[in-house]
Amino acid sequence: MLNLYTEEFTNKSIENISDILLEKIENNNYDFLVILPNRRLITYLRNKILKKVPAVYNLKIYTFDDVINKGNLKNINDRMEDEVQKIVVKLAINRCIENNKLPDNNFYKSDGFFNICFEYINMLKGSLKSNIDFEEEIPQESSLYSISICYKEYEKILKENSIQDKYDFYKYILQNDDLKGVKDIYIDGFFEFRSIEYKIIEKLAEDNKNINIYLHNSRAEDFSIIKETLDNLKRLGFKENTIQSKKNNFQYLSTTLFSSKDYSCDSDIKIVKCDDSYLEVKKLMLEIKRDIQKGIDFKDITILVNNKNEFLKELILSLEQENIPYEKNIEQSLLDYKLFSQIKEIMCLDCTVREYLTSLLEFSDIFKFDEDMVYSLKRHISSINLNTFDDYKNLKVLKDDINYYNYLEIINKIETVYNSILSGNNFEIIKNIKKVTLDRINLKDENKIIDYELSLFYKSAENFLELLERLESQYRNLVEEMNSEDFINIMTLIISSYKISENLNNDKGVKIQDTTTMRL
Repeated sequence: MLNLYTEEFTNKSIENISDILLEKIENNNYDFLVILPNRRLITYLRNKILKKVPAVYNLKIYTFDDVINKGNLKNINDRMEDEVQKIVVKLAINRCIENNKLPDNNFYKSDGFFNICFEYINMLKGSLKSNIDFEEEIPQESSLYSISICYKEYEKILKENSIQDKYDFYKYILQNDDLKGVKDIYIDGFFEFRSIEYKIIEKLAEDNKNINIYLHNSRAEDFSIIKETLDNLKRLGFKENTIQSKKNNFQYLSTTLFSSKDYSCDSDIKIVKCDDSYLEVKKLMLEIKRDIQKGIDFKDITILVNNKNEFLKELILSLEQENIPYEKNIEQSLLDYKLFSQIKEIMCLDCTVREYLTSLLEFSDIFKFDEDMVYSLKRHISSINLNTFDDYKNLKVLKDDINYYNYLEIINKIETVYNSILSGNNFEIIKNIKKVTLDRINLKDENKIIDYELSLFYKSAENFLELLERLESQYRNLVEEMNSEDFINIMTLIISSYKISENLNNDKGVKIQDTTTMRL
């Protein structure tokens, strides 16, 4: 059955889904799949269920992209990662310039044009618009014509290398092992769907799944979006049903935030506002302590944060200092870790030999330099600007020092890395980055205590190492074709944009919730 539920007010459906899933789980029934638009809602629903059920065998709560990415698992090696897609787009642009399809100028070689091209190709693929159709629609004098040329070359490179991007994999989603045995599918939180998402819904409907889609109109700025979505889903065979909802924002907020049904919105929602974040956090800790003294459990307290990015670090630090347990959802960029910011700097040759040498002397933890030797070497060379590493190795002030051979070893190590980046051999670059990453991962065994933050770092490093290994083997032809300057730029871009997220679920702790995750 294909059911489409509409609400006049957005405050009911996620609760309905939660109740349905809990009833299924209690009956040991895992024949369901939930599709939500983002990780925050997924975390919210997952935690809501885990608070009621301590152990869950296989909780399938995904985004549409997750469903696509998990498709055709037997041939997953044929599907490139998002990071590798950046390499393919850059190669496509380079080929178009080399073959005189695009002018050979700074604009088409720029990061700006690359970013525009990358975003447009993703948008077109997500809309299931082929490069042939797009090219026919765009006149040659249009500014988008250059995008259509690159899109055509992009598809050509995929075909040459027998790889597919994630948008081609919707065709295989029914081969996803996670969909085997699934009878009921719940889709919530959307106002509209991309063309590829309609195709996925259509594929799932063909497999005789019971699909329940919840649509809301109270927050839609343009009701025509909802109307178009309704019409499209009805054309796929969905039958519309209306959910009558009570329009009580604060009562819904109270019952959503707190697990106890005895709380009322009047007595249990507190707004803490001070002149700065430090005072605000201190005031917040005081309020939490007062609640605990009244007999309220940690798990029944939620901190609803309006500006999470600025506030969160100070908040978490105070919770830890006060020994208050809490739930947290962490999203880390690779650049948040010193190792990866150093790798990014290692690949940057846009500097003098002296600048490169003195910069890498700061990385004693990567290269395992003796810190006393580094300090002494920096003191000798900091004010001397020479053109080559040999010039530094032949410095009289170094040769006259009793530690000369220690200095020489340090300079030789840095020169080896510098030459590997300068060599134009992309595989030498990968080899050196791999070594640095692997050396750090191997320190894992030396850490007697690995906290959650450190565990996430090792997970990030291991994921990055796997990507490097695939670049060496699976995507070797792509790496080989790319010139070293572009390859270094792409690797820098990958490191800058690569993110990893994970949720630490402490079902006895205070919840920290971003206002954007609340659906009122």
